[in-house]
Amino acid sequence: MQRRRRSPVVASLLAALLVVGLVPPALVLAGETATTLLAVEVTAVEYPGAATLTATVTPSDATGQVVFTVDGTAAAPVSLALDGTATLPVDALGAGLHAVTAEYGGDATYDASPATPSPLEFTIASATQTITFAQPADRRFDESPVAVSATASSGLPVTFSSQTTGTCTVSG
Repeated sequence: MQRRRRSPVVASLLAALLVVGLVPPALVLAGETATTLLAVEVTAVEYPGAATLTATVTPSDATGQVVFTVDGTAAAPVSLALDGTATLPVDALGAGLHAVTAEYGGDATYDASPATPSPLEFTIASATQTITFAQPADRRFDESPVAVSATASSGLPVTFSSQTTGTCTVSG
């Protein structure tokens, strides 16, 4: 049995009727372009940051995968859920500005959508920290050296320096 091709006029008419809701989506011709909307929920706004990336592909009956790109690096493809969304949790983001895009790869019915037009940007703040100084032992002014030490709540090393090297020097 030979299959008849629809003329461009019929295809345009079907697409127009679909938009106004007069034709069920099952009659839409293959090749309709899907659109991708990107949202970011930042779940930890301070380093180490975490975010949940969600892309919503319309029409919602699209199948296939979405590729998220975070700071220029593509993540593994994420399959669309039945509601047309793809979700990617991202952990341990460094402090600073981050840029995300999402691109739908298409399926048998819908063409791929281009990457979201401009990256969605969000910021992870630097972590706060407290530096705690140990109380030096009591000493007379003319006794030296005086040992000082400190720890940072971040676990990073604490270094000492002097802005008055004629009066105070740092060693060790």
